[in-house]
Amino acid sequence: MTKIKPFKKRLKEPVQNAIKKTGYELLRQNPQIRDGAAAPFMFDDFLDFWFASIDPKNFYFIQIGANDGKMQDPMYKMIVKNGLSGCLVEPQPAVFEDLKKNYTGQDQLDFANVAIAPKPGEMTLYTYDSKLQFPDVDMNLSGFASFDRASAAGGFERYGKQLGLEGSVEDYLIELPVEAVTFPQLLERNKVEALDYLLIDAEGLDYEILKMIDFTKVTPRIIRFEHCCLSRTDRIAACELLKSKGYQCYAEGIDTMAIKASA
Repeated sequence: MTKIKPFKKRLKEPVQNAIKKTGYELLRQNPQIRDGAAAPFMFDDFLDFWFASIDPKNFYFIQIGANDGKMQDPMYKMIVKNGLSGCLVEPQPAVFEDLKKNYTGQDQLDFANVAIAPKPGEMTLYTYDSKLQFPDVDMNLSGFASFDRASAAGGFERYGKQLGLEGSVEDYLIELPVEAVTFPQLLERNKVEALDYLLIDAEGLDYEILKMIDFTKVTPRIIRFEHCCLSRTDRIAACELLKSKGYQCYAEGIDTMAIKASA
């Protein structure tokens, strides 16, 4: 066994087991968040180990909010390297085309040009013109697309000046009609009967999507969602929901990872 360096304190059993299957132990690093159960490991490192240990023929993931597949997205390299099968969900038509293009040749993947929402139908997504491109930086304002106008506008407020944009958010923010389906409808459309990994980046709608999961029908082994756009109340409620379903929750940076006890 290759030892990097053991933790001073023992990892929780489900995390230990997944790491040990790869022949490694982990070096403890300082967690970025100490609010709740701070993760004693780096999420991307853990996932890299886990994906390398599974049989890709018996594995399926769903990524909600996949954007173009590459922008600030560590999943891209993991999917391509391990040949992972799954469904990539992105509601913005132009960005969706870039997503499919970036995964050219990955025939094991499914793509869904929809948004996930509590009710199906046409909805208004607040986003930015797809012509706004910043090739010199790993940034695209389309990553802030949201059903909540204030949340979408926050992208410009935080990064507009850094990207050299002049004027106000009103000059760039657009309303985009998109098709929305519920999470159960997404599973039905793609004939998903077993789900191993669920990744959610829905700019504030993450908790609502978690509430749509019928855990009696599908139980992801690992769920990762972005908590930075959630209220304190919703963030706590999301973790309590997952704990009630047998998950252990860990926080790192802007994300929370929930690991099923039997993972």
